[in-house]
Amino acid sequence: MALFRYQALTEHGRLMEGTLEAASPTEARAVLEKMNLSVQQIQLCTEPKAPPRIGQNEFLLFNQQLASLTKADIPLEQGLRQLARDAASTRMKQLMEQIADDLQAGLTLEQAVAKREKQFPPLYSLILKTGIQSGRLSEMLIIFNHYLEITQQTRRILIESLTYPAVVLLLALLIITLVCRFIMPTQEEVIRDFTEGGSIPLITTFYIRMSYHIVEIWVVLLAFAVSGLLVWRFLSSKPAGRLIKESFLFRIPLLGRTLLSSHLARLAESMGLLVAAGCPLPQCLRLGGEASGSETLQRDSHLAAEHIESGGSLLEAAAACRKMPMLFLYSLQLGCQRNDLAGHLKILAQTYVQQTQVLQSYLRAMLDPLAILGLGFIIASMILALFLPYTSIFGIFL
Repeated sequence: MALFRYQALTEHGRLMEGTLEAASPTEARAVLEKMNLSVQQIQLCTEPKAPPRIGQNEFLLFNQQLASLTKADIPLEQGLRQLARDAASTRMKQLMEQIADDLQAGLTLEQAVAKREKQFPPLYSLILKTGIQSGRLSEMLIIFNHYLEITQQTRRILIESLTYPAVVLLLALLIITLVCRFIMPTQEEVIRDFTEGGSIPLITTFYIRMSYHIVEIWVVLLAFAVSGLLVWRFLSSKPAGRLIKESFLFRIPLLGRTLLSSHLARLAESMGLLVAAGCPLPQCLRLGGEASGSETLQRDSHLAAEHIESGGSLLEAAAACRKMPMLFLYSLQLGCQRNDLAGHLKILAQTYVQQTQVLQSYLRAMLDPLAILGLGFIIASMILALFLPYTSIFGIFL
């Protein structure tokens, strides 16, 4: 994608300048014409790309404020400028002012947001467009906020569930390092004198040999950790890599089910928004798959949409889907047959949200005891390694 600078006239004849990302000048011109702009000039520029996407907390507040403005029938340009004065961050203040400038220049709200699509969550410009066309903008913005809050809560619970075991693992590694670095070397000679050349227990020998190479072990562990992080980030940057990553995560017991259930909840929520906005089912599947946060579900959604467009049924598409459950597709088809697709999607979303919460509680209930047991095992093995050679004096071990 390249960055193009343009000059265009609005429907009211006002001159407008800005930048736009596109694959070619032709594509950039087509995008501007869809925004009802009369293009005067387009040229390639080397300016820096658009700023990164705004934070989710900032966006939730912005979206809630925008919903309040539309519900109160306050002119958006005036309302956004007022909100910009009270914005907590400079970036958010500049973003609101830029959107207000575009509104003053004659652009619609969805056009102003579409220009900055990379700074907003997926589907946002479409939600604005369909909300304005249906006259339900405030309602749809509130529903969209609810959808994002569920997503944020799921992510937070997963992070909290994994933080404690990670801290315990780090503590265990620190204890092993301290014992091997400072205690085992001082005890080795004493242990060998006490056993008088006899056999040293295997667990004691293991920790003695580990103490010789503890620095090298840490270097290897850090190298593996950095390499794993780089590989993970590389996989996350490519669609094929994300498929590989998800294939690995979905195979992990309990964690895989939790992640898949969370993605399905997001898919059902986003499709429900799109159905309420009047989008046809194939488009709902495609856009909902993109908003689900899962490359695997996005692939399944596109396959199901293509199957519908070719005249097939949703249930027939199940054979080609990797992770989209038969229940999900059956509920969609039943909703279409009963002319209540939005209702069925709402039930599906609630079902998968509840299922995600239950699985998260199971995950947390299992990870915490496992982490404690693992730490206890490591500490017990160290104590055993230190004292096992001395037990023969009591006649307990030969």
